[in-house]
Amino acid sequence: MHIYKKRVIPQREEEVFSEMVCDFCGNKSNRKDWPANINKADNFNRIETTVEIKIIENYPESYECRSENYHFCPQCFKKLREWLEGQGVLPTYNEYSNC
Repeated sequence: MHIYKKRVIPQREEEVFSEMVCDFCGNKSNRKDWPANINKADNFNRIETTVEIKIIENYPESYECRSENYHFCPQCFKKLREWLEGQGVLPTYNEYSNC
């Protein structure tokens, strides 16, 4: 036989993602041209424009990961893309079904 009793679980406070800020121009992501707020039920689209380097160091007993990130709004990312392509740099394209 299973016996159940009720208990009160106190509310908790969590830190959740709410917006991004462009590291170049300072614009915030809660705009129609940069939907990045994933906590709103009516906003299913998200644009993440991040330039990142990941460093993974393997050791016999474990590994260590570090990353350095720069976040850009879509307008600043377009400027960065134009500059990179002007330098002869071509992007790598990836498509994902499970994001």
